[in-house]
Amino acid sequence: MTNASLDSMQVCAFQEADASNPAKGSLSDLRLSDTVPHAVQPSSEISQSVLSLRLSSSYSEVLCGTPVLTTVTVGKPPKAHFFRVSPDAAHQAVFVLLDGSKLGADGMYAISPEIAAEIPDHVRAYQLRLAVTTFDVPYLVPIPLPGADGRRNVWHVSLGQAVTLAESDWIRISANTMRGAYDVFRALSQTQEPKWPDLSFDQLLELAFRDRLILNREHPLLAQLRGE
Repeated sequence: MTNASLDSMQVCAFQEADASNPAKGSLSDLRLSDTVPHAVQPSSEISQSVLSLRLSSSYSEVLCGTPVLTTVTVGKPPKAHFFRVSPDAAHQAVFVLLDGSKLGADGMYAISPEIAAEIPDHVRAYQLRLAVTTFDVPYLVPIPLPGADGRRNVWHVSLGQAVTLAESDWIRISANTMRGAYDVFRALSQTQEPKWPDLSFDQLLELAFRDRLILNREHPLLAQLRGE
């Protein structure tokens, strides 16, 4: 018998032994039993405990609480947000404002007319209009009024036109520096009615200017304008 025949017989013998006695770690060891254990049934006490944790349809009130309005921004809504403007005359007022951002401060400041008369180059009269976005966020939009010469620039005119349109339609505005005016976009499918704040307009004004009132000449922003 040749060496090749002996080798062939040894291989066959090894394969027969391997088939009858699978090695550890093979797929046979990983195969699950056909007998699946029965699921453990929860006791009635556990079932009642779980059911007691079920939330009602008003779950957001449980998790989030009732929102409380604490601040109101004096300014235009973000350019990506659609908004409406209240046509109610009770939701508008005229103030003399100082733009704090031009002096390194934050936001618009309401200033007394007597003090404003001393710094005419730094203040302006604005009409504040109540607006609200589709996210129910209120804003007091300041629309610059004509100066002593009765003139307004194109930016101010286009903003006033946009606010008038927003009395009946959901719109958003975006500054177009090439045109020197605001572009106005009307929402295509917004049919919801605006949700106005529960607070009165006077209360909204108090929130907006709570920390931004200039009632005397000792105010830090006035001292800054005097170079002190």
